[in-house]
Amino acid sequence: MKRTLNENKFKNLFVLFVLFVVIVFPLYAGETGRVIGKITDMDTKEPLPGVNIIVEGTTLGAATDNGGNYLISNVPAGNQVLTASYVGYEPVRMSGVLVISDQTVTINFNLRSTVIPVGAVEISAERPLIVRTQASTQRVITTDQFDKLPVASLGAIVNLSAGVVTSPAFGTHIRGGRPDEVVYFVDGISTSDPLYGYSAARINPQATAEVLIISGGFDAEYGEAMSGIIQVITKEGREKLSARLKYTTDALMPKSLNFGYHRTEMSIGGPTPVDKLRYFLSGEIFIAEDHAPRKHKLPHQNREDYKLTGKITYSLPVAAGLKLTGDGFFAREQWELHPYERDGSGALNHIGFKYHLDRFLSRQEQVRKAGLSANHMLSSNTFYTVRYGYFWDERVLAVRDLDKEKELGYSFGWRFWQNYQFKALDAVKADPSIISGILPGYEQQRNNVVNNPFGVNNLFYGIGDYRVFLYHGSQVHTLKGDLTHNIGKIHELKSGLEFKLNSVFRRNNSLPWDPNPFFDSYDFDPLNIAAYVQNRMDFEDLVIRAGLRFDFLDPNAYKRANPTNIEDTSKIAALQKFKLSPRLGVSFPIGEQAKFRFSYGHFFQTPAFRYLYDNIGDAAYRRGNQIIADPDLRAQQTIAYEIGSEVLLTPILAADFTAYYKDIYDLIGIRFIPAVPTGYYPIQNDDYGNVRGFEVGLIKQLSDYWSGRLSYGLSFAKGTASYGYEYYYERYAYGVDPVSGREMQPPKADFVLDFDE
Repeated sequence: MKRTLNENKFKNLFVLFVLFVVIVFPLYAGETGRVIGKITDMDTKEPLPGVNIIVEGTTLGAATDNGGNYLISNVPAGNQVLTASYVGYEPVRMSGVLVISDQTVTINFNLRSTVIPVGAVEISAERPLIVRTQASTQRVITTDQFDKLPVASLGAIVNLSAGVVTSPAFGTHIRGGRPDEVVYFVDGISTSDPLYGYSAARINPQATAEVLIISGGFDAEYGEAMSGIIQVITKEGREKLSARLKYTTDALMPKSLNFGYHRTEMSIGGPTPVDKLRYFLSGEIFIAEDHAPRKHKLPHQNREDYKLTGKITYSLPVAAGLKLTGDGFFAREQWELHPYERDGSGALNHIGFKYHLDRFLSRQEQVRKAGLSANHMLSSNTFYTVRYGYFWDERVLAVRDLDKEKELGYSFGWRFWQNYQFKALDAVKADPSIISGILPGYEQQRNNVVNNPFGVNNLFYGIGDYRVFLYHGSQVHTLKGDLTHNIGKIHELKSGLEFKLNSVFRRNNSLPWDPNPFFDSYDFDPLNIAAYVQNRMDFEDLVIRAGLRFDFLDPNAYKRANPTNIEDTSKIAALQKFKLSPRLGVSFPIGEQAKFRFSYGHFFQTPAFRYLYDNIGDAAYRRGNQIIADPDLRAQQTIAYEIGSEVLLTPILAADFTAYYKDIYDLIGIRFIPAVPTGYYPIQNDDYGNVRGFEVGLIKQLSDYWSGRLSYGLSFAKGTASYGYEYYYERYAYGVDPVSGREMQPPKADFVLDFDE
């Protein structure tokens, strides 16, 4: 049963948000950092008060105090240029200053006195190998590094980090967690699919200014994640026009090595005729005849993707201190899913659909994200940001309507912008209720003697479509705000509030030609609210990052009052839930030569909404072997500890070591409930995991024309299931325990997980 938010409820939430913004100015996931430092006379080493420091290309700046110290907050992440100027001294222009999100970078200047005005002295900042304020495991990858890495996607970049394991069946795991325990942010807005929990960030690397990978101990401003945070900050237009074009292909390779790979990347950005108004656009087109290449190219593996990312910024004069930003991206990916299996000889082959390929499945995914933000400097120590974000994704897994594609003139590669046409999709969009019966255009599978080329029944399909039709998607409206206030150089106070109104839907029919199919159709509007407070204290020889986060969920759905009695169809509302998450990080810098750090935190995550809503209708309870979701599931929880150290071995070489331990509670699992007339499999908070491990790294700064990073990680990941549906598939597939000969039972002890590293 669907229960939507009523109008008055939403109005009350909106009024609450506006009041909070006006009175408190809360906070969102950081996209800026701080720059601090000291300016002295080069000869006397005395501090210089009143020196002006500006961040070129922005309205940001500061003046040194009587001790020669300065602080600039709200500096955009990425490479920046600082200029220091003072009457009677040579101005100094320092380029290559890398500002990291939510971190403090120290830049000191030594000015030389002069009586004759001269041009600015040009110097380049070196990126510190040890970030003294960092209290957790983080890796920052900038646009310059992207150009040097042999990667073409955000996922490939993440996979290069220590502690990351990729499994073909499930995706990316960070430190022994499940794939849906990682949250992706693009310009401060979450782009993780709320229905399935996986990343929907489709960003061209040319559009990326910085990627921040946090694999442990993230601050209180980050929520709904248990294993890691991936934060992407896209590029802004600069003062000068710039453009770039890149094309990659294997067309020049021999036929045996030519997989029809074509990738075109382009970007352009710069100023506009309107003063302080800048833009940046980036696009990508990817076409491949075999999207999963093996030793030899296989047919019916076509793929066509395109992506478009844009950002426009407008900075008001310095006195106003206001910056307005609009950003967004759009992406579409579509590919064929013909299965290749190994026959008895070990050769790859189409089994059931070898002679019926045009009736198998294809997949299409579309993602859109748009954001508007206002960043306002109230003073040199205080600023706030208010942001609205919109996220939309839609995914289809079904049989293509090739006749309709032919009418529209679709041609692979040459008309890549045209979408696949799927059987019954338009009809289901127009009337979702038809999902419970025979879908138009689908034909039943038949593999009889007449249609089988070898005359052997039940071996090859000759007539009919593959059995799956799945169409699902989500929309998320996000309102966020922030206030950041610096009290001198020591305290950086933050507070935050976020409203997230979700809308999710699913249309599933596993037997589209059957009048009584396995089907599921729903629409739900869950609500998330989050708030936090945080204080980052920098005492030079001790850095403390302490915070507390509050998370609230209203599932906005009903559940069965008595799930063990199928005949009882009475319903009760799922409970609203909230959690408190303490976070603590401590860093002990020892000069510029070494650092020790420690972090501890509780991390809660709402299960992907499919686990709350799939198959909770009355009809599902009467079908055999059915998985039933539960809108009253608890939040999953991780309690994590981490210790680490970093040592500067030489001026250009540093080593780091990290050890971690995680207990993971209330993971999603499945159990069997015997019932009349048929048993079923409810989704429950029944699984547990435990992960311990360490990581060692060696990093060399650029010198003698090369730089590099060497990492090694070892983890021991144990638990009662590697993924939520594991027990269901084992019981359904085998039924009997091969060791005991008895009926398969849920695990009673933990074991090594599939993604143990």
